[in-house]
Amino acid sequence: MTQSNTSASAQRMPSIMNKDDFEALTHLSEEERARGIDTMSKITLNPAWGILGSDPDLQRLMHMLQTGLVTLLSPDTQFRPGSPMNLIAIEVARRYGCEWQLSALCEIAYRNGESDEWKDENFSSSALGVLDHPESQLWNEEQRLTLRLVDAILENDWTDELVKEAREMWGDKKFLRLIMWVAYCLAWPMIIQMANMPFAPFSGTAMVTPKKMLEKGFQAMKDTIWAGMQRAVDEQPGMMEMLK
Repeated sequence: MTQSNTSASAQRMPSIMNKDDFEALTHLSEEERARGIDTMSKITLNPAWGILGSDPDLQRLMHMLQTGLVTLLSPDTQFRPGSPMNLIAIEVARRYGCEWQLSALCEIAYRNGESDEWKDENFSSSALGVLDHPESQLWNEEQRLTLRLVDAILENDWTDELVKEAREMWGDKKFLRLIMWVAYCLAWPMIIQMANMPFAPFSGTAMVTPKKMLEKGFQAMKDTIWAGMQRAVDEQPGMMEMLK
């Protein structure tokens, strides 16, 4: 799964990055364009998220899915280098051969890992060079298991031993949630590679992700979206009721 099909040809689907880009999308209704412009102000917009701008409702759904999974997996976060969420995102991008996503995620892991805010004795940025070697001494037990989990999912190679270890390490709920996080992370390299998004090295200008953003603004956003999602489920009639 490591072969990359990104070529030097033009991007196959545009990244919608501003209001003018939305106004140029003739396949969208006026209401859809308005939703897209509104969503643009609520997500961390980058060229990958911009690809989904051609379908504002799908973009919103992906935003809700991300927010839901991040909420369920908290206090783990993809911004903490070496955490299960972080390693899963990196390894999925690497295994799919997605240069854009892999370079971005490794840059974040490196810079956060070297910062005073995120530095963790359980992670060394040099470990990013041995992702192919889960048995390396640079990984701790949880990190090795995380890499094995990604391999089992992508290769459809489950074993009784792996499932037993994962349930003991994370408990049933977090184990299932991490599987869904793999599925979410896998959607992004598929979208990026489909669009032939050009590779752009992430160097020199990347910022360390501030914890304050997660503790305040991002947490407030999660709480609001999660409450709305829960309310929507609660108000939905049961399937048997709808079939009457």
